[in-house]
Amino acid sequence: MLYIINAPRSPRSLRFASLRFARHLQNNNVLRIGIIQALSEGAMYTFVFMWVPTLLRLAPDSQVPTGVVFSSLMISITIGGMLFPILEEWFGSVERAATATYLIAAVSMAVPAICLSGESSACFEPVLASFIVVELGVGLFLPAAGTLRSKYIPEEMSGTVMNIFRLPLNVCVVMGTYLSENMSGGGVFFVVSGWFFVAFVCQLSMCVCVGTGTGTGTGTPDVKGGGGKGKSKKS
Repeated sequence: MLYIINAPRSPRSLRFASLRFARHLQNNNVLRIGIIQALSEGAMYTFVFMWVPTLLRLAPDSQVPTGVVFSSLMISITIGGMLFPILEEWFGSVERAATATYLIAAVSMAVPAICLSGESSACFEPVLASFIVVELGVGLFLPAAGTLRSKYIPEEMSGTVMNIFRLPLNVCVVMGTYLSENMSGGGVFFVVSGWFFVAFVCQLSMCVCVGTGTGTGTGTPDVKGGGGKGKSKKS
């Protein structure tokens, strides 16, 4: 037999939960975090589609030790994760450290965009170096994103809120896949660099808001259920 147990929920608790959820989505920093994550991860996945064919195209003999390069990229991510606490302490806040990280990623992806536009075989080394730098940035912004989520989004709402931003992330991934098959390599990397740059602008605006003291809360709504609370003290 199949037993279905429905946990009773009062209309008041459902109303409170829905108001909290809506308030979190209206928080500017929560929106920034979601947009930044969608753009940065979309750019990262698009880079994954592009790095092998790009290096094969630029290699003088069209032969690349992809295993060695892949290992180097993974090590770069690990090093980035190890350097994040140092970078955070150096900049004084996770918001500033993340801002620098997205700017570095945007600049590094501009290198293959420019090189592929020139069709020069001498660009192999600079492009490979830029790939290592962007993977270093990936290692930096993954812990930065997690720290920002824990700082601005309450734990009980984090999964639900961030799942909403999976939609723009999937749009970016689909767009990146389409562009990698229907656009020149230089054009694709210009788009990837642009996504990182928009993430940088959003993160920079978060730094400005935090610095001015606006938009720094987690957005927990002040919902009063009536009765019990809000009574004034009698002198």
